[in-house]
Formats: sequence, C-alpha cells, structure tokens
Amino acid sequence: MVVESSFRGEHMGSSRVRFQSPLYPPSSDGMRETSGAYGLVRSCSASREQLQTVMFLQLVAGGHLLLFITRSERWFFLPPFPALPLLGAIVLTQILAVLMCGFGWLVPAIPWTLIGWVWLYNIAWMFVLGGVRLLTERFAAYRTARQARSMQIVNQSLRLHATS
Repeated sequence: MVVESSFRGEHMGSSRVRFQSPLYPPSSDGMRETSGAYGLVRSCSASREQLQTVMFLQLVAGGHLLLFITRSERWFFLPPFPALPLLGAIVLTQILAVLMCGFGWLVPAIPWTLIGWVWLYNIAWMFVLGGVRLLTERFAAYRTARQARSMQIVNQSLRLHATS
C-alpha cells in the first residue's frame, strides 16, 4: 500500500490511499488487468470512458437486481413475486440505463454486445448470491434453533429431575 499526501484545503492536508500489489501490477493506464469488467472491456478494445459506462451499467443493474435477491426467503424467481410498483420502477430504470449506455445519453456509448455481457454477468451473479444467501440463512437458522434447544435444557428446572 502506498499513501500519497498533498497539502491543500482548510486543514492544509489531504491524503489518498493507493493499493499496489506485486502480484497484479497495474496496466499502462493504472488499472488492474485482473478485474473482470476491465478484462471484458479490454477484450472488446474499449476505451477508459467506455469502461466507466460499463461500470455505471453494472452498478445500476446489479444494485436493482440485488433487491430481488434479498426481498424473499426463497429463490428470487419463486413466488411471492414483487409488487407491481417495485417491479415497474426497476424495469423502467433498467430500460433507461440500457438506452443511456447504448445510445450514449449522458455517458459514452458502448456496444450493445457489451451491454449484453454486462447483463449476463449480473444474472449469473444473481444465482451465485442467491445461493450464498440461502446457505447463510439456513446455517444461521440451524444455529438459532440449536441454541434455543440448548437454552431450554439449561434453563429447565432441576426439581423435575430430582423427583424422578
């Protein structure tokens, strides 16, 4: 880790932390070659500005899709389905974000195939995160039920056992 400092502002000091790893050196533009989205954009010969658009789309799509993963106790594609206002808001926001990225409205345009890859990436991670969430909840519920049984045994009256 490298810490860079500069002097400006009211308190005359600000610092910026930049992580460096000898295992993954930065590329010529300072970004890591191992990043999934970065590697995808580099393979499509996209610019740094287009990478920013890809990250924008990934954050918009991933954030909204995360709502579907966390809103239910089951898999996100099983009932109960989201309420129509929530579903409508998310779908309209996603359509707007895709159109912004595809046509270059307020952000540099990216190819439609790259938009498809970003969506495929997000949908694949929905299943991974959904599975991890279900396993975590199952483990937590098991521990809670086991702990409740243990506490019941510990707190049970000893007089019942003495008379038997």
